[in-house]
Amino acid sequence: MKRILVVDDETIVRESLRDWLEDAGHQVAVAESGEEALSLVEKEDFSIIVLDLKLPKMTGIDVLEKVKILKPKIKTVVITAYPTMLTKDEAARLGAIDYLIKPVLPESLDELIKETVVGMGDASVLKGFGLLKGLDGNEVAQMGELCDERAFKEGERIFSEGTRATHLHLCGSGKVDIAIWVGEPWNKDVTVHRAERGELFGWSAVVAPYTYTASAVAVEDGEEIRIKGSDLLELFNRSPHIASVVSMNLSTEISARLTQTRQKLSVEWLTSGTPSSSGPSPWGEPKRR
Repeated sequence: MKRILVVDDETIVRESLRDWLEDAGHQVAVAESGEEALSLVEKEDFSIIVLDLKLPKMTGIDVLEKVKILKPKIKTVVITAYPTMLTKDEAARLGAIDYLIKPVLPESLDELIKETVVGMGDASVLKGFGLLKGLDGNEVAQMGELCDERAFKEGERIFSEGTRATHLHLCGSGKVDIAIWVGEPWNKDVTVHRAERGELFGWSAVVAPYTYTASAVAVEDGEEIRIKGSDLLELFNRSPHIASVVSMNLSTEISARLTQTRQKLSVEWLTSGTPSSSGPSPWGEPKRR
């Protein structure tokens, strides 16, 4: 269960948000000032802060800036009755995941909290992932600190082939189809793998040129576990052993997936009918393969 801190100097707003979120099943703490909020952040662990911008003494932007230093993994949702482009841009620069205008609908806030990226803070969810095979408990914990969870819905496109890759993607629950675009003579996406719980389904964020080489679409509702590519590469620099083990596991996974992809395309080629000999082949020219 994710712990949430609500920061607002208006009693009715603060207590209403707390009651709504607790009714939705969240654990909630409250603070009426920036100083109180920072004191709680230093002493306790939170996944998300719901932060009002207009606070006495310290502004919400001041609090957000200090939280980013104290606990950079905490995600923040900014709320305000006085929206401006300046504060919206500043909040985004400091990592706020959303900027909501009061009055905030409880259903919208609850949905945002459930579906947005939230810090895991628990390496136990990584148990059973082949990517981490060979790491000890402390090393798995270090990987866990980099992880975020994000819910996805059936039919959602998680990432698209040809776009910039920013994260590694692991299937925490549900199922995800991996498809590649094949041009002439098919001109369609071909599903080459279905990822299930415990599988890696996107690694392009740590492999040059850092572009997704396939698309990922959710087959059913579920959750993905994401690791920001730049964060993982920083960890590799600090820990050569983690870098060696994870890179070896990743190489094994990529090799197996490439073999599977070629097999899937061979089946598609045989079952979809052979185009005329004069047409182009999806496999390329024989002498140029």
